[in-house]
Amino acid sequence: DDGQGFALHEDYGQCCFGLSGMRERVAEIGGELTITSSRGKGTTVTVSFQATN
Repeated sequence: DDGQGFALHEDYGQCCFGLSGMRERVAEIGGELTITSSRGKGTTVTVSFQATN
């Protein structure tokens, strides 16, 4: 986003196709995508994977 943040919806498929696609692609390779956002405070997108040896 432009640093302003946005109202976050649990059902990304209804409003945010880009976020839904990102979440699906990360899940396909065994990761987890987390999004936190609030108006006026910006957005953080985190992708996590479990470390393997």
